[in-house]
Amino acid sequence: MKKKNYILTLFALVFISIQNNFAQTQIPNAGFENWTDSTHAVSWNSINEVYGNPPLAIYIQSLKRTTDKYTGNYAAKLQTVYLPLIQTTVPGFANLGNLDMINMEINGGIPINAKPTKFKGWYKYNSVSGDTMMIAAVLYKFNQTTGVSEEIGYAMLMNNTTV
Repeated sequence: MKKKNYILTLFALVFISIQNNFAQTQIPNAGFENWTDSTHAVSWNSINEVYGNPPLAIYIQSLKRTTDKYTGNYAAKLQTVYLPLIQTTVPGFANLGNLDMINMEINGGIPINAKPTKFKGWYKYNSVSGDTMMIAAVLYKFNQTTGVSEEIGYAMLMNNTTV
């Protein structure tokens, strides 16, 4: 029972519904209304994966569909997951880029054609044991001379109290 309670206290719940605020650029599935199944939001990437083969497979499901939403029918529920077999805690996240698990990088994303003026959305958060949640958007511009993407702007919200 003690072990079960310990694992349950590691869960940090975040419910996010993002509003499109990029002038003329449409964020794909911004309200998390479209899902291929209960753990895969259309256009969004996450770490929801199955690693290995049964019976030794490790299932990570940190992004799930929920009906606890601000508007519409659905929202995204992000959850920190503790993997006791490898004694690792994996944060819940969703992104519009491509996740490179080997190099721990997110590449790509969506192109925008106007300067964003707002960073706005709705979320719920259940802080557990002093955890902190973060919602962020990072903007890059590809430098054709150097062949490197350079950060040109970002917006971030961090919170460590239940909302």
